[in-house]
Amino acid sequence: MRADDPWGYSVTPFPERRTDERALTPREREVLALVTRGLTNREIAHALGSAPSTVKNQLSSIMAKMQAANRTELASRAHGADGRSQRPT
Repeated sequence: MRADDPWGYSVTPFPERRTDERALTPREREVLALVTRGLTNREIAHALGSAPSTVKNQLSSIMAKMQAANRTELASRAHGADGRSQRPT
């Protein structure tokens, strides 16, 4: 047993997850685009013809995929540190 491994086994870290927009579904990209424009879940739902609860679920999925804790961080990650969009060209 090593001092840094008190239980006698090593822990393999989770593989790195993709944190860019390409990991999102087309609908999630639509939701993300509207979030970055500052729309609320209700406004996004109205714009996309879906229920606010659906948008909430999609937003949770987007935040998990992009490893963002909140809408502000999500918008920041979507635009990148320099304020430009991270969309693939």
